[in-house]
Amino acid sequence: MSDITGFEKSAAAAAVMIKNARRVLVIAHIDADGITAASIASLALDRECITHRVRFAKKLDPSELQAILAEDYELLWFVDLGSGIFSQMNAKCIVADHHRPDSLVKERHVNPHLFGIDGSAEVSGAGVAYAIAVAMNEQNRDLSVLAIVGAVGDFQESAHSKLVGYNHQIVMDACRYAGVKAEIDIRTFGKQTKPLPILFQYATDPKLIDYLADQADDREACIKFFTDLGIDIDDTVYWPQLSRQEKATIVSALVNRMLDKGRGLSHVRKLLGEVYTLPADIIGTGDDWLQKLPAEMRNSARVLFDAKEFATLLNACGRHELPEVGLAVGKGDRSEQLLRALNQQNGHRESLKCAIELVKLGKENGIKEEVGGQSLRNLRFFHGQKKIKDTILGIITGMLLNSPETQCGDKPLIAFADASDGSQMLKVSGRATKEMVDRGLDLSLAMSASAQACGGSGGGHNIAAGASVPYGREGEFLLQLDRLIGRQLSGQ
Repeated sequence: MSDITGFEKSAAAAAVMIKNARRVLVIAHIDADGITAASIASLALDRECITHRVRFAKKLDPSELQAILAEDYELLWFVDLGSGIFSQMNAKCIVADHHRPDSLVKERHVNPHLFGIDGSAEVSGAGVAYAIAVAMNEQNRDLSVLAIVGAVGDFQESAHSKLVGYNHQIVMDACRYAGVKAEIDIRTFGKQTKPLPILFQYATDPKLIDYLADQADDREACIKFFTDLGIDIDDTVYWPQLSRQEKATIVSALVNRMLDKGRGLSHVRKLLGEVYTLPADIIGTGDDWLQKLPAEMRNSARVLFDAKEFATLLNACGRHELPEVGLAVGKGDRSEQLLRALNQQNGHRESLKCAIELVKLGKENGIKEEVGGQSLRNLRFFHGQKKIKDTILGIITGMLLNSPETQCGDKPLIAFADASDGSQMLKVSGRATKEMVDRGLDLSLAMSASAQACGGSGGGHNIAAGASVPYGREGEFLLQLDRLIGRQLSGQ
C-alpha cells in the first residue's frame, strides 16, 4: 500500500533540517530529472536566503561520494541520486531520490520506495525534491511545473500515457498554482516547434506517415491528408494553432486509419494521452521574454511551452557537459543561457541521430543476440564502444527499444559504451517495457546483481537501469544478466 502521508512526513523532516542549515551543497544528476530537481532545490533555498551551491554528478560511486563528503558545507542535499549508496553516507547528508535504495533507513532519506510508492512511474527525483520544497514553504507549489518536466523527462508518463500516482497530485498543483494546462491531445513530439507537414512526416512513435495517403513523396502525402480533411495548412501552421474541431477531425481520421491497418489500443495510446502545456511566465519569468529573443530563435524557444520538449532541452545540456546551463534555464533564465541551451540542442539531436544510425547499420556496433558463441534468450544488446557517448547511452537505448524499425520491443535492450571518465570501466544502460515489468522483470535488481558478480555496480528502476562493469567482462555480465532475467520472467 502507498503511504503518501509517511512520504510527505519524511519530506517535512528533511525540510526542517535544510531550513536550519546555513550553507548547503546540492548534488544532482545530469539528466532532465536531475536538472529540474536541482532547479527546484536551488529556488527553494534562494527563497529561504540560504547560501548554497549546486554540484552535478554523472554517477555517484564511492570515489565521487568521498570527494563530495570532503566539501566544506554544513549540509549535503542529494537530489535524483544517492539512494543506491545511502548506506555509505554520513549524518550531514540528506537524500531526495526515487531510485531503488540500498538501505531501508528512513532518517534523512526521502525515497518513495520506502513508502510503497513506485519511484519508476509514480514520482521522479524532481517530484521528491518538490515534496521537500513544499514542506519548506507552501509558496513553492509554483515549482510543480518543474517537477512535471522532470517526470516526463524520466518517461514516467509513458506506461499510462499520462502521469499517475503522486505525479498526478503534482499535476493538479501545477494546473492550480503554475498555470499549466493538462489535456488529452496527440503526444507527438515537436508540436510546438515543427510545422504540421514536418511534424507528421517525421513522427516516429507512432510513425504517422504509415497511416497517411499512399504516395511516393512523404511530404505530399502529409499535405494531401490534411487537405482531404478540409484543413488548409502550410509551413507556417503549427498544431497549437488549430481549432479544437480541426484537431478532433485529424485525430479521428488517424485513429480510423490505425484500426483499418489492424493496429490495436496500444498504438492509439501512443498517439493520444495527457499532455502538459506550460505558460510563458513560469517562476516569474514574465510573458514578454520570447519577443526579446533574436527573431531567428523565437520558434526554437517554444520548446519551453511543452513539458516533453522542455525536458529534451535540459537533457541536451546535461548530456553534453553543460548541466549548469540547464540549471539556469530551469531557474528562469530566458536570455543568454537559454540561447546557449537552444544552440546545444541542435548538437544533441545530431549526436542522437548519428548514434542511432550507427547501431542500425549493424556490424560491430549493431544489435546482437549472442555473446562468445552463446545465444542470449532473454535480452538483446549493442556495444557503442567509443563511438557513442556514455552520457546519451540510455536515451539511445530507449529510442531503439521503441523503434518499429528495430523490432526490439519483446526483450530488454542492453547497451554498452566506454566510460568517458578515464576509468577502466564500461557504462551499461538497460531499457524494458511496462509489459515486461508486468511479467516480473526488474532490471534494477538483475543489473545490480550481474554487475556485482563481475566486479562492477548497478541499480535504477525495474524498467530502466544502469551499471558499470570492468572492460573485458561484458560477456560474463551479459550471460549472468540473461539468466537472471529468465528467472524473473519465469517467476522463479
